[in-house]
Amino acid sequence: MLMQRFILPKIKSSIFEKEHGVFWFSSKELLLIWDKKKKSLFLPVGSGFADGQVADVDVAAHTVIKLCEMIGLSAASFFIWQSATVFVPTLSSPLERKIIKQVFQKAGFQKINLVTFATALKTFAQRQAIREGVGLYLGDDVSEAVIFSQQEQLSLNFDYLKKSAYQTIRELLQSEVALTVSQDSVAKLYQALGQNLEIQSFVLRGKNIQNQQVVTLSLSRKQLKTIIDLLQKNLELAWRRLTANNLFTNHNLDQWLVVGDAFVYHFMQKQQVAQVLFLHSELEIIQGVEWF
Repeated sequence: MLMQRFILPKIKSSIFEKEHGVFWFSSKELLLIWDKKKKSLFLPVGSGFADGQVADVDVAAHTVIKLCEMIGLSAASFFIWQSATVFVPTLSSPLERKIIKQVFQKAGFQKINLVTFATALKTFAQRQAIREGVGLYLGDDVSEAVIFSQQEQLSLNFDYLKKSAYQTIRELLQSEVALTVSQDSVAKLYQALGQNLEIQSFVLRGKNIQNQQVVTLSLSRKQLKTIIDLLQKNLELAWRRLTANNLFTNHNLDQWLVVGDAFVYHFMQKQQVAQVLFLHSELEIIQGVEWF
């Protein structure tokens, strides 16, 4: 089936006007900024996206079109040149990048500019007058670090993923309180820990492992502390592996940008770092710079 391109429903002043969309997708959502409008679309199973990658080009293209429609875009015109900036993991392969371009081409974009997460973090940080430092991006499926200065940027793996943290929490709940909970409930608990490490209680609803009955349980401060301690231990290991890299000895690392994980942000505040700037989501990056 032939797919339609989409444009903003407004009168154009000249032939071949240009419209530009900025996209960022993860395992959970697809983000879009277009003509000062912003929108996010939850990515369920069957969206064409899975685990932070494209699972099906045609279905993913339909998902992109759906998001464009939600923000007020309409059928294409011969007189509109549409382009898109799409953010991709820094260590993504040439094949993965080719597939991402195919998705947006099928959705009707004539020009697709791919920007790495590392470049995105460096560019945003330097717009905030952070000329030299480290950026950390924490996604569900991708985590990475970038050491940057005005002259260069160097990308590194950061061995701490939110989905791994979720699995740690799930296993602890199963062993400590015999409770199986949904991914969404685990994510909400992790978010609550990131908002307040001194949290005294948290109510969870799940299934008892032994009898499979649905139960509601209030985790105590002691139980929450056990979870926090184990997460921080895992984060400490990732931190040591990262900072043991020889690249860290040749750069000023007093300024950090942390994106997407409040729990990691609180951890960073306890390290010997002069300044830590925290962004709650990727949306703050893509709307903080004109990506043309």
